[in-house]
Amino acid sequence: MSDITTNITNSPTTGRVPTALQSGFRTSEAASQSPAARKLADQVELSDRARLLSKLRETPEIRQELVDRVRSEIAEGSYLTSDKLDAATDNLLTDLDTFG
Repeated sequence: MSDITTNITNSPTTGRVPTALQSGFRTSEAASQSPAARKLADQVELSDRARLLSKLRETPEIRQELVDRVRSEIAEGSYLTSDKLDAATDNLLTDLDTFG
């Protein structure tokens, strides 16, 4: 193993460690490109399923007690909505006009 270390550290031409070995990286075409050129080459594609899962993670928690109460009131006919209040107000005004 000492022979390998000696050969690397004592390069026959310069006596120094080659630059590629100093940094711990092999040189390649991708490594020699500028950062801007490498940015343009990177791409990520998300599937429709991944997009849906992302949206589901962003939705708020369901307040099941509230949902159950509203369903029950709707089934009983006691849930007040703006439509019901508007209809009741219209009926009241009609009755007042009739009697007034």
